[in-house]
Amino acid sequence: MRRFGVIILLIWISWGPVTFESASTVGQNQARLIAPLHPWSVLGLPLGDLVQRKGEGTVVFEENTQEKILSRVDYTETWFGLDQPVKAHYLGSTTDPKTVQQITLNFPAGVTRQELIEQISGFLGEAEQGKSDPSAPAKYFARWLQKGVRYELQDFGEYMEMYILPAWFSGAENYSLPGKTYLMQKAAADVTGDGKNEQVLLLAERFEDTALFLRHIFLVIEDPQSGKGICQRLPEETDGGYDPQMQFHDFNGDGIVDVFLAAATGGSGGLSYYHIYTFADGKTVLLFSTAMKPWISVKGKFLDGYKAEFTIQETNQTHTIDLQNRRSTYEEIKVYRNGKLLEPRELLWLGGYSLITPVDPDGDNIFDLRVIQVLKGVANYDSIAEIISLLHYQDGQWILAKVEVNPAGE
Repeated sequence: MRRFGVIILLIWISWGPVTFESASTVGQNQARLIAPLHPWSVLGLPLGDLVQRKGEGTVVFEENTQEKILSRVDYTETWFGLDQPVKAHYLGSTTDPKTVQQITLNFPAGVTRQELIEQISGFLGEAEQGKSDPSAPAKYFARWLQKGVRYELQDFGEYMEMYILPAWFSGAENYSLPGKTYLMQKAAADVTGDGKNEQVLLLAERFEDTALFLRHIFLVIEDPQSGKGICQRLPEETDGGYDPQMQFHDFNGDGIVDVFLAAATGGSGGLSYYHIYTFADGKTVLLFSTAMKPWISVKGKFLDGYKAEFTIQETNQTHTIDLQNRRSTYEEIKVYRNGKLLEPRELLWLGGYSLITPVDPDGDNIFDLRVIQVLKGVANYDSIAEIISLLHYQDGQWILAKVEVNPAGE
């Protein structure tokens, strides 16, 4: 018979030694609906707020000498795209007010362990898995880490359960980081060039326990043998963001992979912050940041006849965009009247980065940056054109190698 303790320590969780994904698989997890509410937004939430968001569930109270205290809320819901619903138990903390400290899932009978692991891996990426320690009550385990949340599946033979917990970084004190620092992503890669893989950890601090926006983002590079390492916080002006991710590519051609970081800003313009760090020979160098000088400058204006004209100053290219498909909107907001501009109006060039993608056009394993920036019309929602640049790192600086222009939406 399964029992859910009010205190989290009553549940067996054995993480064992931490292993790291290979660099080639990092960042390939599918962005799909894991649960009705993502664990990242639920863990740390007061139980009362959980009920308000999810509706009535089966509530379990802890009784003391003075009052009954809500300690757990149970729901039947769909997780990981499974055909059958699961029993989800949202367990409260020992603190007051009670917050969601752990989510426990009971999986339905009839699904095999391998089928379940494959299904979950489609959402969370490749699992660390194997036989449990002989002293553990479970026979087999599978573990995942994604976006600051740990997932542990335990196969007890007669039934399978998953325990979902915040992915706290246990080594925060070693780097003078806040106690509530989350491990967002982990990988093994040789980023120093010593011929051995380092542990590369992407860490973050939230504004509040359930805030989606991250206040600070950190990179830790550790020697797996000694446990010693370096911690690098992102530049202040481009620190923070949503859903940070990292990849590993060689950008400067030294034969050592660098760390490429991306985090969405969350603004209405759909922009993101990007950084590239190199740790060759154990020295930290910032190769690229969206806070660096703009790579291209654009000036433009509206023309009569529902058109826009703009010039990219670095290439001295002038482009004209047909805006007939926005005719009714521009007439309604009084930009045009019968095709005539009511007053001179410039286009909006904010210079932000909508998307930066590492690319290897030459196939030489030295990567360039494909940069997409969006030229706006009357406001941030009014995208006129996509300006696509190719940046190549050479002789210690980024060089503008190519520029393309496409009407927005094509």
